[in-house]
Amino acid sequence: MRAPALRPLAAAALALLGLAAAPAHAQTVRPVPAALAFLDLAPAPAALGFGDATVALPTADAQVALANPALLGLVGRDLTAATSAGPGTADWRGYGDITLRGVAQMVGASVRPFGMPLSVGASYTRAAMGYGTQTIAGTEATYRPTDRYDALSLGAATTGAVRVAFGATGRYVSSTDRAVARDDGAADVNAVRGVTMDLGVAVSADAMQLAGRPQFTLPVVGRLRPALEATVGYTQAHLGGRVRYTGGDWLPLPRTARAGWSVTAGIDRPLGDAGTLRLVSLDLARQAESRLVHETPEGYGYSILTGDMGAADALLGRGDALVTGRRGLRVALLETVALSYGVFGGGGFDNQRAHAVELRLAGPLKAAAALTGNDALARTARRLDLRWTRATTFVGTPNETTVSGFSLVVRR
Repeated sequence: MRAPALRPLAAAALALLGLAAAPAHAQTVRPVPAALAFLDLAPAPAALGFGDATVALPTADAQVALANPALLGLVGRDLTAATSAGPGTADWRGYGDITLRGVAQMVGASVRPFGMPLSVGASYTRAAMGYGTQTIAGTEATYRPTDRYDALSLGAATTGAVRVAFGATGRYVSSTDRAVARDDGAADVNAVRGVTMDLGVAVSADAMQLAGRPQFTLPVVGRLRPALEATVGYTQAHLGGRVRYTGGDWLPLPRTARAGWSVTAGIDRPLGDAGTLRLVSLDLARQAESRLVHETPEGYGYSILTGDMGAADALLGRGDALVTGRRGLRVALLETVALSYGVFGGGGFDNQRAHAVELRLAGPLKAAAALTGNDALARTARRLDLRWTRATTFVGTPNETTVSGFSLVVRR
């Protein structure tokens, strides 16, 4: 055996990615380096193009729902299954051969445990960040350091016009620690492994259901139904122990609190057997997040609920030196095309911008079914949607990165 080469230190990789942990209280403590901050990365193009303001955004995209497992309970009422994949890039944020990939599957159902009606959802997500091919110093042996996790999420929600949801995510995490060159020129790779958990809650109110589902009629267009739903969400991510890389100190996990809200508004047009076509839809979201790890005389500790994040931060999506604020806006037309815009700043980010374009199959399918009167096409149109998203984040900076991915949705 020859001398080992440590993997690129987690702190160095995180510096490249701009994800170093923020301090908990600027005047009383110093920043605490956190391990495995790649866990914060959203592998979904739909989230990246929305500024990642998704902690309170119910969505059929299986990867986006990972932001808050409670959202799975909310979307499980209408969803049978969903699969999403992406992004994949060889130039993540301009740092060469760095790749980020993810794939997720989600299922939903309605259940009645002990006679209580609930909607439930479950998802499995696999995400990985690769740091390219590395050469062990003083040798010709190469290896490919990778951070990855496998996540299982469960969520449940009550029924009715106002719904309360809870959820949890368990992650099995693996991070390349070091590689040792063998005499035959190959490399033996070791990894640090562990388990983390997320806990989330969300409350959603359907204003139109509370108002008795009003409708109105316009000439030519016909009967229309307004839609308006508001959601608030909170999650505490990366609960668990600590991590130690070879030759380093024990490091805490990047425990993070996220809180925010979203509003979804739209106009629906009934299409008979083809279901309902949403003519226009608007999603608006605000979110704030704060690291909970902070320095103590004994080493480090955790804040309990919100860290440095205040209610106004979450309400306005406002950030500062210690808190990251996020704001997202999306407009969709005829369930065919959607445009997203996001802004995020604070906590190490300087008012970065993101945007995305999404193409959806549901609208054309429903229109074709309504025009042809084909029963088989109508059944397909009611249940099936295929979405392709192309997102750009860190727009207009040297870190600008464009990614793409797809989502297949099957509704009840």
